[in-house]
Amino acid sequence: MRVNYFLKALWIMSMILCSTTIYGQEFANLNFNDSSSGRNIGITYQKYLTNKFSVAGGFKIHINNIKHHDNQWHIYYNRFHAYRLENFIGLQGNLFLDVVSFKNKGKGFIFFDVQTTYARTKGETLIKGWDDNGFLFYTLTTDVRPHALAVEKTIGVGANAAILNNWFLELKAGAGITNYWFDYQDRFPYHLWALTFSSGLSLKCRIK
Repeated sequence: MRVNYFLKALWIMSMILCSTTIYGQEFANLNFNDSSSGRNIGITYQKYLTNKFSVAGGFKIHINNIKHHDNQWHIYYNRFHAYRLENFIGLQGNLFLDVVSFKNKGKGFIFFDVQTTYARTKGETLIKGWDDNGFLFYTLTTDVRPHALAVEKTIGVGANAAILNNWFLELKAGAGITNYWFDYQDRFPYHLWALTFSSGLSLKCRIK
């Protein structure tokens, strides 16, 4: 089931991108995102449907953390770890509404962002214990959990500024909710949700 879901999601996003290509594009975006599942690099195409409203869609590549020193008992927050090819690749979609224009051709906006991640979670935790003589010690353990699907939905604000004729630098940040579905025997029977925070830095190129 997990492979079928992944292939269907990629097919839907491919059709969206093909449709955008046919009717004209405005921007090609290279994104760095720091979200509740972890950090990722995304490539999206953005198209204005009106003079203020635009949509974007594309793919993202998950970046594994080299080390997790987890003393806060986080299990899922910033703990997704890719072990297979499909774990690295996720989907990203955006809605943008421009609310202010700047003299340097930049804009301030509000946005709605959706990102998907399908991977296992990995964390390191210090476990407190006492030896036979009553001395305190800590044991560093690695906690790896089964695959989960995370769908992060974020609302926030951002702004971009022109750095060259057709190039823009963009910053954004927001908060929202992440839904988790847990993979157990090729099914997703368990579901949890949590508050999420995200930020992003994008390099945008206007397509002529």
